Amino acid sequence: MDAEAGMHAVQVIGRVEVVDRSVQDGAELVSTLAKGLDVLAVLAGGELLGNLQIAQRVGLSKATASRLCTTMAALGYLRLDERTRKYAMGARLLAMGATVQHRCGLLRLAKPLMISLARDTGMVVGMGARERLGMVCLDVANDEGVSVGTSSVGSVLPMADTAMGLAYLAHAGVAERISVLRQLQVAYGRDWKAVRERIEEAMTQYRRQGYVIRHRSCEAGVTAVAAAIELPGHLGVVAFTCATEANSPEVTARLQRAGAGLLDMAAALLRGAVPGR
Repeated sequence: MDAEAGMHAVQVIGRVEVVDRSVQDGAELVSTLAKGLDVLAVLAGGELLGNLQIAQRVGLSKATASRLCTTMAALGYLRLDERTRKYAMGARLLAMGATVQHRCGLLRLAKPLMISLARDTGMVVGMGARERLGMVCLDVANDEGVSVGTSSVGSVLPMADTAMGLAYLAHAGVAERISVLRQLQVAYGRDWKAVRERIEEAMTQYRRQGYVIRHRSCEAGVTAVAAAIELPGHLGVVAFTCATEANSPEVTARLQRAGAGLLDMAAALLRGAVPGR
């Protein structure tokens, strides 16, 4: 697929993408708003960060970061720690997150199902949603003593390099998928051919069996299986994954059993995921 003329640039830095938002699929964006939302995303991990740290992580000047943080602190979205003079999430932002969780009930419904699946499979079970060209981890469950990879709640993993991201992409609507593929092509540059083949293979798997297996994840030594669902009430697509050590015995058979478990869990979740509950 050819990149759209005039498409914005995407630079992959570690696990997080920094996007030039002057153009997003042909639509003009409000740059100040975009920068402010980036600041909120950086602080969503719960760290206390100073203006310089925020500026470096978002790609802003220190003066711009300072103005944005001062404004958002005044509105209650950020909180200034008086002792360290650093910023954290504010009460207004926390309240918004709590309201969203209460409205869709997703985490409340999914957690016991994830714990049960982790116990049955002996794998780490994760839930994620799209964050630009990555998947942000919304929740994690694992059987006692089982720990795979470094993913934690709030971490962002690259979409094209993980089973979770590939399952999300396979399940997404056509318009969203086309938009993401165009952005991925720009992000991966000369490596795009291999990435495109990986995505096509994942979509074939998804059509055939309802889940995607990724034997070599972005995290060394980790292999995973993932499936995705679209929640009712326009709440969007979320993906679930089971991850284990790549060299574990009978790993392919275990992943296939876990994939079937993911489909059962997704069906159970959809039966209970009623907006407003």
